[in-house]
Order: sequence, then C-alpha cells, then structure tokens
Amino acid sequence: MRGTLVATMLGLGLCGPLHAAGPTGQAPPENAFGMAGLWIGQPLEEARRAMPSLRCEAACTADDGRYLEQPGRLWVGQRDGRIDQLGFRFVPTLEGDARAAARARIVDAHGPPTTHLGLDGCDEWTLESGYLAVCLTDGLSHVTWNRMSRRDVNAAR
Repeated sequence: MRGTLVATMLGLGLCGPLHAAGPTGQAPPENAFGMAGLWIGQPLEEARRAMPSLRCEAACTADDGRYLEQPGRLWVGQRDGRIDQLGFRFVPTLEGDARAAARARIVDAHGPPTTHLGLDGCDEWTLESGYLAVCLTDGLSHVTWNRMSRRDVNAAR
C-alpha cells in the first residue's frame, strides 16, 4: 500500500507488455508486465545492474527513463527483492500528436480500456497480472501498473 500511495502521489507511471529486451538484453517472461526495459517480478539487483542510474531507497527512481520512445522518470516499487510496481511520468508532459501516439500504442497493445476513471480522467486496463492506469489528459502525463485497481487504491485512502 505504501508504494502504491507513493506512486500515486508522485503521479508516475507506464507499463505494459510491449515486450522489448531490457538494458541487459534479456526479454521478460512472456506474460510479464514490462516498461522501460524492466518488468514485474524481475529481481531488483538485476534491474539495478541493467539500469545503473536507478536510485533505490524504499522505492527506486531513474530520471533518465524512456518509454514508448519518450523521455521521463521511471518509478519502481519493490517487495522482497523483486519489482512489484512500475510507473512512468513523461517529462516533458506529452501533448498533441505525442500524447495521441502514446495512447494509440497502449490501445494497440492492450485493446480498449476496461474502465474510465472519472476521478482524474484516467483510463484503466484490467490485465491478467494487474491493472494499467493511463493518464494522458488535462495536464496529466503518466502511466502506472499495480496489482490493485486505482479505484480500489483511491477507496482505501
């Protein structure tokens, strides 16, 4: 819950099975949720070797992340030495054609959103392994992956 709250407060995120080899050259397992070359369930030490700029305390961040060919800040939540949450905030904020292109790639990968989250204008996809929230509207420019729906996270506050 703490990592979920931190990710939500920081307004970060973007994950999805757009499976590409990560910085180590290793591809994630077939059904793993991945983003910016890291994936859910990946050992944290392996992720840190793959991305030396990843700074870790209670969670990990890297200001030089790239997702969907866009720069930004990667956020990694961890539990028991493995990645269990991912988030990505696009910096600068995506607008216009760049926003539309990023959203189109997510829809191509996951189909139409399962839920529209009216609270903040975000869309959410229910995936086999968790939930992908995409917030690319009204000045928001982030994506998060979590085992809990954002609706459940917001209700728990």
